[in-house]
Amino acid sequence: MGQQYIFLNGGPDFPFDAQVSLYVLCDSQSEVDRYWEALPADGGAPQPCGWLSDRFGLTGADGCRTGSASAAR
Repeated sequence: MGQQYIFLNGGPDFPFDAQVSLYVLCDSQSEVDRYWEALPADGGAPQPCGWLSDRFGLTGADGCRTGSASAAR
């Protein structure tokens, strides 16, 4: 399902930051909600403007193909 990604551990000299991010395009608002709950679990956090970070510090956003917006979060 979907795309495969490989992320390398750059150590303390090259940490993840907002320049590395993912955008998850979903088919329904329920799928947006599922990712919104799952991705920041175990140490992540919601970020401004509909973005979030995961437990590794990777940032991302979600959006719905149907036009329903999670940006109101």
